[in-house]
Amino acid sequence: MKKTNFSIALVTVLLCWMHTAQAQWQRVTAFPAVPVFALYSTDSALYVATANHIYHTIDGGATWQVSAPIQAAEDDEVTDLLVTGEVWYAATLLNGCHISIDRGASWQADNIGLSGLGSKNLSALAQRGDSLYVGTFGAGVFVKSLEPAGSAWTAFNLNIPWGNVQSLTVDGPLLLAGAGGNATLAHNTSPSTIWSEQAFDVFNGEINLFLAALRDSQVLLGAASQGLYRSTDAGLTWTHFNPGIGLIERAKFTAWEGKTVAMLSKPNGSFLRATTDQGLSWGAFKPNLPSGGLALDLLEHRGKLYCARTDGLWVLAPLVSTVDAREADFLTGAIYPNPATAGSVILPLTLSRKANVFMAMYDLQGKLLQILDTGSFNPGEHTLKFDYPELPNGTYVCALHVNGQVKSQLFQIQR
Repeated sequence: MKKTNFSIALVTVLLCWMHTAQAQWQRVTAFPAVPVFALYSTDSALYVATANHIYHTIDGGATWQVSAPIQAAEDDEVTDLLVTGEVWYAATLLNGCHISIDRGASWQADNIGLSGLGSKNLSALAQRGDSLYVGTFGAGVFVKSLEPAGSAWTAFNLNIPWGNVQSLTVDGPLLLAGAGGNATLAHNTSPSTIWSEQAFDVFNGEINLFLAALRDSQVLLGAASQGLYRSTDAGLTWTHFNPGIGLIERAKFTAWEGKTVAMLSKPNGSFLRATTDQGLSWGAFKPNLPSGGLALDLLEHRGKLYCARTDGLWVLAPLVSTVDAREADFLTGAIYPNPATAGSVILPLTLSRKANVFMAMYDLQGKLLQILDTGSFNPGEHTLKFDYPELPNGTYVCALHVNGQVKSQLFQIQR
């Protein structure tokens, strides 16, 4: 028992130290150090695209599974990916769209209906309802039904004056296309098939491509070649913010730890900016990305911030905390029974708002033993059950993840 008490004290000290220490970016060493072009996530899995493969993990990056080669060509790259149910889609720069209906075990071209100059030079994928959209460098936007898999594409360009589409963003019924380079973007609202073009800035004679957008509560945030933007009227008008880095070639947004983070890349470097006031002001995100690679995508998954770079996959993990600044969003009761004797434990949880929730179990050395993927929960009281039929007697750490926030408890197994 003295040894167990010492272990509990040691873990408590470590958790307190981790709460005050500064998190740092780390390269995911379980993943090959190759260029990573695109990221995608569901509640249960993270998907990572290299030039010709999709890697995915369901245990927070502890183990990875790799798909079959997407295509025979070795000189292409994946520009975007999307997963819907069991079907995977990969957009490529040179050879159009590819589809896998067996979770990456095999692939086939999915280009029926893509026609015109540039129609197989793909820039972006987006899902709205039961439809899949693709942007192209030259032939505008195409759309297809998600059911059945492999259905044909049709042109979706009515009233878009530009063929080069840099980005697609879905915001409820609204679809935004960053089309053309003269500080304009195109709007389409379902179920209409007609686009309308809107200026997001005054064209000053220099290229200004609309590169990315993300909703932050009541506003839309945007990124373009000449800086960051915000809109309070669903993208009809925008105000500009200069992040001070010059012309931007690639941008991504993601929400993490109570802020919106923007990845802004250009040939000589990548920069992270963050806002906590819905884009009224932006500051440098800390910690900085390490030097040595250009950032190509940014995504939050299960409380961790992932960055796809030309030198591999990088992650910024929040340090496990026993106290959370936003703990009012959720309350947890004590794990019971503790010590546990019957093969399972119960964790009471009360949510003040809808949240994505999962639990992870670790040993005292920090090794991940098990993940319980619980999914999305509505506000109210819940009881989470964690089974451990094969774990030996000892002391363990149970980490509860609620919308990216982490709260940990220790419990013992004594049969």
